[in-house]
Amino acid sequence: GEEERAAPLVCALTGYIAREARRLAAFCPDGRLDPPLSLRLDEAALICPVPLHQWSADMGGRGVNIVANFQSRAQLLARYGAENAAATLNNSGARVLFGGTADRDDLVYWSTLAGERDEPILTTDMHGRVASRTVRRVPVLAPAQLASLPAGKVVVFRRDMPPVVGRAQLAYRRADVKACHLP
Repeated sequence: GEEERAAPLVCALTGYIAREARRLAAFCPDGRLDPPLSLRLDEAALICPVPLHQWSADMGGRGVNIVANFQSRAQLLARYGAENAAATLNNSGARVLFGGTADRDDLVYWSTLAGERDEPILTTDMHGRVASRTVRRVPVLAPAQLASLPAGKVVVFRRDMPPVVGRAQLAYRRADVKACHLP
C-alpha cells in the first residue's frame, strides 16, 4: 500500500531529475554531463516505473548511468510489457542476477543468455579402452544451477565477455562504508 501511494511522487521526482540531466547535458562538451549522474532505481517496477526502455537507450550517451533493480525478469515484463522489457534488457551494459528465482521462464532466459559449451564425451569398451570421442553441447549455466546460486553469489552478464559468477558483498560489511559511518 505504501509503495502505491509513493510511486507517483517518486516517479515524478525521478522524471524531473532526468529531464534536468538531459537539459544540462546539452550545454556540456560532447553533450555529456561532467561529472556524470547516477540514477539508482531500487524496486524500479514497483516504486519508480519510469520509461526505462527509452531512458536506457538515451541516457548513457548523456553521461547518466542508470542502475535499475528488479525482483525478477517476470516483474519487469509485468510492468513494462514484453517489448519494452526486452528493449530495457538489451540496452543495458550489464545485468546482474542474484540467486533465489524459481520462475522457470526466467531461469531458461538466463541460461540461454549464458550460452552453451562443448563437453567431451569418452565412450569405452568392455575392457575400459576408449572406443570413441565425441562432443556434446551443454549449457554453461543450467537453469538448476542458476536457481540454486548460494547466498552472496551473482552472475554478471555483459556484452563484451562471457558470464561471470562472482560474489556480492553487503555494503554495510565493506571497509570503505564502515570507515564513513563510524560513530
